[in-house]
Amino acid sequence: MTRSDAARNRQALLVAAEEVFTEHGPEAPLNLVTARSGLGRGTLYRHFPNRIALVAAIYGARLDRYRHHARAHAQDPGVLFEIIEMLAWDQYSIPGMFRIIHANTQTSAEAATLWERTEEVFAEPLELSRRAGAVRPDTEVSDILLVLAMLYGVARSPSAEKQGRAAVERSLALVHQMLS
Repeated sequence: MTRSDAARNRQALLVAAEEVFTEHGPEAPLNLVTARSGLGRGTLYRHFPNRIALVAAIYGARLDRYRHHARAHAQDPGVLFEIIEMLAWDQYSIPGMFRIIHANTQTSAEAATLWERTEEVFAEPLELSRRAGAVRPDTEVSDILLVLAMLYGVARSPSAEKQGRAAVERSLALVHQMLS
């Protein structure tokens, strides 16, 4: 297999996993991922030796997107809220991904690294928003992680099941009020 074939297969697995996890959650059977991708189980495990590695690849790509957004909007005092919103919607689309990464930081070096990156992704935008007065001056990265946990709770709640996107939108509005 050529390197380009391997890269295409990896990408096909990631796209399929994201679709399956959006429909069924990140604990969905991995055979749904292989069926959706049209690739075999061996190919899946060659690229992602376990579920954590697959979830970590999706989560890592999202962290890259948040970091890119933060850097592209580094002069915008509201960039912290934009990234929080991006993450909230990602948690809503694949509820449980955030929890899987956090829950495995003790047993997976990859998950631990991603959790550290999560903290780093929010550090610069938080500082910018704090200096600009867009966020309370006593807000710390640990506070942002609590906010993310609360938003995760909303994404997994009966309110989100009943109200859908409106529950997340209302939660984001409350977060904005709380941090401002």
